[in-house]
Amino acid sequence: MNQLLFRAGHRPLEAQVDLGADDWIGRIDLLDRDLRVVVEVQSARFHSSVLDRRRDAERRERLEAAGWLVVEVWDHDVWYRPHAVVSAIVAARLRTARPAA
Repeated sequence: MNQLLFRAGHRPLEAQVDLGADDWIGRIDLLDRDLRVVVEVQSARFHSSVLDRRRDAERRERLEAAGWLVVEVWDHDVWYRPHAVVSAIVAARLRTARPAA
């Protein structure tokens, strides 16, 4: 993912970061700490069952409640639609960089 961002002229994200101190939320795939953006890479293998989707939704809610903007991308898009993935991350960074109107 960071190679995609770098090639498009954007700074990389931190990878595999544990979030939450006393109330651990989990290990995050990718993180922009300064702009409070989390990027989670989902795969059909590990994120498509009903239970997986429920757990992902609960985790997303906890992250959002803690002030993070969560971007979910699918592994298929990383491989076959990388421009869409980069666009989603850039859009999230822009949203958090601007003060709310």
